[in-house]
Amino acid sequence: GSSAGGLIIGQFSLVQTNDKYAHNVNIAPVLNASEISAVVFDSALLDISRISEIQTPDILTEFLFKQAGKSYLTKNNEIFLRNSNPEIHAGIIIANLTKNFPPTFVADGNMSTFPDQATELSEKLTTLGVQNELFLATNDNVVHGFMASSSKATKIYNFKKLAFLEKLTE
Repeated sequence: GSSAGGLIIGQFSLVQTNDKYAHNVNIAPVLNASEISAVVFDSALLDISRISEIQTPDILTEFLFKQAGKSYLTKNNEIFLRNSNPEIHAGIIIANLTKNFPPTFVADGNMSTFPDQATELSEKLTTLGVQNELFLATNDNVVHGFMASSSKATKIYNFKKLAFLEKLTE
């Protein structure tokens, strides 16, 4: 999942692997956790409450991300700002992880994106004993969603992602 799609695939994976989360969001799992071989997060939003907190802040990007977050969550902007709200908690992948989460490859750039969230996710997965790999493209200015363009960072990303996925089949 990429960007907001990463949040969605993270939530989907949580429903399949965390019974408490599935109950709290009132969505029944459709797969057994073992049926998910891996999850890949590309410049993913992993904490909806921090949607406008990007690295190398850019006022326009921050504004656009925050407006998207408000639209994504609710019709009432006040709910978006209250992190204790259950809707917000359901959009914090990191806080809802368990040891049952699938092996995960997480990648991000370093400009107008969420590398801090990617790092937190990887650290939490490691603490839980979940196989994962973190790739942060830090050379030059690597923007949000860099995986969709042709660049040196994209080539390295593709190599590392495929190597991680291949290790899972051994």
